[in-house]
Amino acid sequence: MEKLERIVGLVFAIVALGLFIYAGNISKFGMDKGVGAEVWPRFLLVLIMLLSLGMLVGTFLKKKGPDENNKELGVWIKEQKKIGLGILILVVYLFVLETVGFLVATILMLIVFMILLGLKKKSTLIIVPTILTLAITYTFYKMGVPLPLGSGVFRQIFLTLFG
Repeated sequence: MEKLERIVGLVFAIVALGLFIYAGNISKFGMDKGVGAEVWPRFLLVLIMLLSLGMLVGTFLKKKGPDENNKELGVWIKEQKKIGLGILILVVYLFVLETVGFLVATILMLIVFMILLGLKKKSTLIIVPTILTLAITYTFYKMGVPLPLGSGVFRQIFLTLFG
């Protein structure tokens, strides 16, 4: 695990350094004095370099026994599976959004995410996503922002509530 952290820290620091040098070529759009367009990207790249180097140095300062590394790897793998499932949930959400509509798809997506994150209380799993989605939908509807209504019965649900 430490080896991976060292590689990632070093790669990010090198890439940030290269981009920092390249950011000096950003034109100043006719400004002769003052702050140019390259300042903000360079600031962020310095921050990335410092954090990457901090991560790299931190791997050398840690002292761990063999059992701790195995436990950390197990936790890391479990978290990676959760991240993968989260991405899969978002992809499915995007595919069903037009058919099911924003209202129903978002409520279901939030419920599945809350279960993935370990929530088990049924009342919370139903009330929080429903109220949150209704509030977002109402706000967007009043602002005139179009949302996917869905088709068939899903469209009718939306129109009954907001039409």
